[in-house]
Amino acid sequence: MFRILNCPRSHKAGEPCARGGSGTRTHAWAGVAKRVPYSLRHTFASLSIAAGVTLFELSRFMGTSPAMLDKTYGHLLPDALDRGRAALDSFLAADTAEAFGH
Repeated sequence: MFRILNCPRSHKAGEPCARGGSGTRTHAWAGVAKRVPYSLRHTFASLSIAAGVTLFELSRFMGTSPAMLDKTYGHLLPDALDRGRAALDSFLAADTAEAFGH
């Protein structure tokens, strides 16, 4: 669950708290372990994939190629081919049934 925290300096909700410096005080205040931007990016990608965001959509969000995401996160999608085949089979079955009035 995400929540908007008040900045301990200005006490304004949602205001960025780490202005310059490492942000260590902000991490301690928020009760979370210190993270570097790359680990946050990795977490975002992993959670997005778990939520069903496609690699193509995720590549647009993250500004990288689907090939690079597949190389890095492909192990999180072991059933991707099966899901793709099922989606195509379902589409073709519906299209065929509609074409023949079923």
